[in-house]
Amino acid sequence: MTYFLKLAEYSGILPLLQRQATYTLFVPTDDAFEALPNDTLSDLFNQPAFARTVVSFHVTAGRHLTSNVIDGQMIGTIQGQEQTLRLRIHKKRLTVESALVVESDFLTRNGVIQILDKVNFPPTASILDHLREGNFRQVSLIIFDVHLCSNEKYKCDQGRL
Repeated sequence: MTYFLKLAEYSGILPLLQRQATYTLFVPTDDAFEALPNDTLSDLFNQPAFARTVVSFHVTAGRHLTSNVIDGQMIGTIQGQEQTLRLRIHKKRLTVESALVVESDFLTRNGVIQILDKVNFPPTASILDHLREGNFRQVSLIIFDVHLCSNEKYKCDQGRL
């Protein structure tokens, strides 16, 4: 957990975690950080804004114990409600986004710590961005056409302009 602690300090999140508020930290193991590509790990320690984004994506308000999780539950991170974490239960094991909780429910004075086997990264692109990157041009055009056809201002015939 030394990588996460160093990043929390470097990113400026550490003082927040020392407040009286209650938090749940989803902390990746050091092995999880070491498994990242060297460029990504280097960027985390050389770009404070990137470090803050990644660290804050692993912190939620409130105490989230594994025994209280509902499969498919979405919880907001300290980045705001638009950045949520999806909690899933798979074969009686809790996952957070794509990471598995490998050690759970470490209770602290102001919250709980869950240990993850992977580092999660917040999404940075929209659905259309992903479609465009994946060379899904036809799907993009269909979505665009449907959007325009739902607007009465445009005349459409069977989904095409």
